[in-house]
Order: sequence, then structure tokens, then C-alpha cells
Amino acid sequence: MTEKCSYCKRKIINLPFRCKFCGDYFCSCHRLPEDHNCDGLNKYKNNNIKRWQKAIIPEKEKLIRQEISNFEFSSKTKLKRFWYKNKRWMKKLFFWIIVLLIIYISFQYYQNNKEKTDNYIENTWNKTSSYVKEAMPLTYKPQHNTPVNKTYQVYYGGLNKIELILYKEVYDYFIHDASHEYVYYVYNDYEVAPIGWEIDYWKMFLSNENDEYVIKDIITQTKFYTKSDGDKAVQAIVKFVQQIPYDWESLNTNSQYVQYPYETLYLNKGVCSEKALLMAKLLNELGYGVALFVYQEDHMAVGIDCPYDKSNYQSGYCFIEPSDVYPIGLIPTEYVGGVRLVSTPQIIQISQGKSYSK
Repeated sequence: MTEKCSYCKRKIINLPFRCKFCGDYFCSCHRLPEDHNCDGLNKYKNNNIKRWQKAIIPEKEKLIRQEISNFEFSSKTKLKRFWYKNKRWMKKLFFWIIVLLIIYISFQYYQNNKEKTDNYIENTWNKTSSYVKEAMPLTYKPQHNTPVNKTYQVYYGGLNKIELILYKEVYDYFIHDASHEYVYYVYNDYEVAPIGWEIDYWKMFLSNENDEYVIKDIITQTKFYTKSDGDKAVQAIVKFVQQIPYDWESLNTNSQYVQYPYETLYLNKGVCSEKALLMAKLLNELGYGVALFVYQEDHMAVGIDCPYDKSNYQSGYCFIEPSDVYPIGLIPTEYVGGVRLVSTPQIIQISQGKSYSK
């Protein structure tokens, strides 16, 4: 069947082209709607003009129209216009009104319950004062009337022994008067021990000044015989404390009593924590940075400031075992009583100072 072009009326030699708008057939010269003045195209445009207009409106123009409509809506009344223009200052005004209201209510409550409030404050202060009195070491100095000569064998270099003069009155003071317990108060069943109480507890044994004279005497003798106030003196102090006998009786009875360094020297024996406290106080007096390693397995060791790459636990401190003779930096696989340490210690910094280099 031969088709004719609906526009030019000529025969279509090749395949005809059908317009999707008007449905007629056209030759290749008039196949486009613009080439044959298509009436269907004009109808299509008129029917879809509104949809096209919505599609080509820019997004920014939509936002502008939305803001204008919101402003018109919020400005319908004088009150809304006033708030729109002054809302920054109005917010500040409301804030200060609320603050003044809270202060006024608090003052009225205090006036109505003045006696009860004052009693509560007084009771709280009294409890706090008693806590300070019981938790901190006593500051008075005991008499030095009854001397006791003590000699300690030390096997290190030129230091063979350390001779000390201790006093029974000072020893009795540390037993009966110096605090051995950390006391704190709670006011209801939901409160717990204050954070960091362990640090205050162990530092309590190192902050008492009544054993300073004997600590300084040990350091003086160590410096004299080792002819050094550096790493050689550190090694001599470590050997001195490590060679103090271990207190097996206290370990076997599972005693919770902790000796001060003066008590350890007077009795010439102590468990790991007591010997660690003595060693820490001596190294601190020598001017080195010192820390305590506290383990969950009820064990304590000493840390001395050293280069980070040589330190234990990547802590900046080299491990020192006080209970028996071990080199500095070596953590034994088994301790006194067959104890094996698997926990990571809590590191309590005692002081900052020189660094041990060997």
C-alpha cells in the first residue's frame, strides 16, 4: 500500500513517518511536528502548560515564596510581629525572670526552714571535720628518750651495713597514734567510697614526718659508702630493703594491718606492701620519681622513673620487687607464697624526680 504525505500530498517512497501528536503520516521532509504545522502539538502544549510551569520554577524561588508565606502568617497579629522582631531580647528577659523566681523561692524556703537547714549544715561540717581528723596523720612529735640501736646487713659494693638509732616512743606513736585506716562518711545507702581513695590511703603512710630523721640517715650513709647520689645509690637502697626479712607470720594470719616504714625498720620485717612503702619513701628522699604498683592479687611493688622504652607496662616506670632480691626492671614469674600476677597493676604516682638510667 502506497501512502501519501498528509502535508505535501506526494507519494511516500520509503517508509512513512507517523506523528505521535496528530496521528497522520508524513514524508521524511515533513515528519517533524514543526514542519507540517501540527495541530496536535499545539493542543498538547495547551493541555500541559501548567505542569511544565511548575517543573521549571527554580528551587530557590520556591524557598523565597515559602519564607514570604511564613512571614505573612506569623505577622497576622501585633503580638506575633513584636515577638518576631524582638525574640532575642525576649528570651533573655524570660531567662532572668526564671532565675530571679528561683532565687526568691529558695530564699522563702530558707526563711521558713531556717532552723532545720542550719542544723543540717552544722552536722555535715562536724562529720567532715572528724573525717579530716581521723584520716590524716597526727602532727605532734613524740619524744626521743629510749634509743634502740639497729644494724642491717647490706651486701652491695662498699656498703656492708647500715646502723640506725630508733626510738621506742616513736615506734609506739606509729602503733597507737598514727592513723592506719582511711575513714570516710556516707549519708545514705546509695553513696560509695570517694573516687581515688586508694591513692590517699597509701600516700598517708608516706606523708608522716616523724620518721624523716631516720630516712635521711639511711640516705646519708648510702651516699657516703657508695660515693654516689645517683643510680649506684638507688641499687644500694633497693638491696637494703629487699634484704629485710619477709614477715611470714603476718602473711599466714592474713593480717590487714599495714605498717608504717618506721615500724618496718624497728621490727626488721614486713610484707610486700610494707617493704614497698619503705623503699618508695627512701627513693623519693633520694630525689627520684617514684610510683607504687598495686595488683589485684594483693601484691605491691615499686616503680622508679626510667626511660619509656625500658619501662614496664609502658608506664614510664621500671618495676622493682621489694619482697626478695631481684634486679630492677625484672618482673618475677612467681612471688612469695607461690603467687602469680596476671592482672595489670594500678599505678599510683608518689613523686616526680630524677630518672633511673641503668
